Amino acid sequence: MALGLHAARIRHARNGSAQPAVGGRVLSPEKFVGCASAVRHARAARRSRARAAEQAIADYLSVRSPGAKDWYMAEDSGLAPYQQRQMAQLATCSDYAVCRGKRGAPEHQLCPCGQCKRENTEHAVLECPLYEGLREPLDRTMREHTALVLDEAHGYAMPPPEALRWAIDDHSPGWVSSCEKTQTSLMKYREALLSFHRESKRARYSKKKAAASQHPRAL
Repeated sequence: MALGLHAARIRHARNGSAQPAVGGRVLSPEKFVGCASAVRHARAARRSRARAAEQAIADYLSVRSPGAKDWYMAEDSGLAPYQQRQMAQLATCSDYAVCRGKRGAPEHQLCPCGQCKRENTEHAVLECPLYEGLREPLDRTMREHTALVLDEAHGYAMPPPEALRWAIDDHSPGWVSSCEKTQTSLMKYREALLSFHRESKRARYSKKKAAASQHPRAL
């Protein structure tokens, strides 16, 4: 369509008052403008998706060292294989619409909670109302972790998104010293995070299964 409109513009310019045509069909000025507008919106949407994907890749690479394994894949990570897979899913957002819907329209990346927010790890873990009933143990552990950091880091109030990224990327805020107390607290928070992740996946699966059972084809 874009090439057809481009050719139509050339023919229109060459013919002066002749009406533009696409695929041999003459277009009215209104339809021509409408088609051109649709093409511009489609191009803008593609650029937006490309920028989102590039940003996601940049965020992922910003805390990784070239040629090095992610911390959770190391033999001394203390994680079981299924927990390593969970950490990889949390690190890459592969469980969420921001990754699953990256090749579709921008709205395919939105969370089904109805808040018009992109469904990524931070949204699902920290704020999505769909998992409100599952979040209390995680929130309690996070409050304990941030309270410890407040004492150990000379009054630094670590915000929840930063605590989450620390748990996933293993890069602590520069002003937080890595000691036995903070590492023990961090591991406890990670255990709560992985438990929340398992429960939220189970809740999503149950919801999809229930919706499928109500589909006319399933009856």
